[in-house]
Amino acid sequence: MEQFEHGGNANSDILYDFSANINPLGLPENVKKILIENINNFSQYPDPDCKNLIKKISECENIPHEKIICGNGAADLIYRLIYAVMPKRALLLAPTFSEYEKALAEVGCEIKYHYLCENENFQLTKRLLEDLQNVDMFFLCNPNNPTGKIAEPKMLNEIFRRCEQENILLIADECFMDFVTDKEKYTLPIRRGTVVIKAFTKIYSMAGLRLGYAIFGDEILANKVRHTGQCWNVSMPAQLAGTAALDEKKYIKKLLI
Repeated sequence: MEQFEHGGNANSDILYDFSANINPLGLPENVKKILIENINNFSQYPDPDCKNLIKKISECENIPHEKIICGNGAADLIYRLIYAVMPKRALLLAPTFSEYEKALAEVGCEIKYHYLCENENFQLTKRLLEDLQNVDMFFLCNPNNPTGKIAEPKMLNEIFRRCEQENILLIADECFMDFVTDKEKYTLPIRRGTVVIKAFTKIYSMAGLRLGYAIFGDEILANKVRHTGQCWNVSMPAQLAGTAALDEKKYIKKLLI
């Protein structure tokens, strides 16, 4: 039996693909221009440290560059993080993004589930706090995929405090956060014991280029993850596109109007 995983694998016979949530505006025009202008350079190896891209992300996020790592999409960072930490037990929401479970299973991690309930409108409640114990890692997809629900600020703070008390690494996957108009209110603060994962995939319509980044509260963990996985994991086109995309303020404003 074929196992269901996630969307975005539509074949050419599908006219409209609703299995993946990607910005309908398409790739920003200036990003296309940058890629076309540099096409003759794609025979070279990309910068393995993504220096220019990370410098740009650092400026936009107001985070030291030492705490930022880029990857071949958010999924690449999920796998590298798990392989760097090698957790024994982890907690996942159900339902949520399937790659967390797949990556954790590959390292033999025992997985616990916190089941979201229809009668609670699939929102996070204090029930979650009861399950945040005796685990090493918790993945919080916020807004959650596929429910679309976002953790309220008070609940988010309670989750952080419980993870801090229980020494649980809290990983917030915020790949859909850019679609939230007042996202600063809901994003997880960068503190020790937290990792925030973001991607260019959805908001900049760059799924095929594969580009994401992670922000670490702990520089030691960031360095460990940096040295996990293959070299040259972010292509030159992806690095150029990401650096250019971060200047597309009007593009983002048009989407959120």
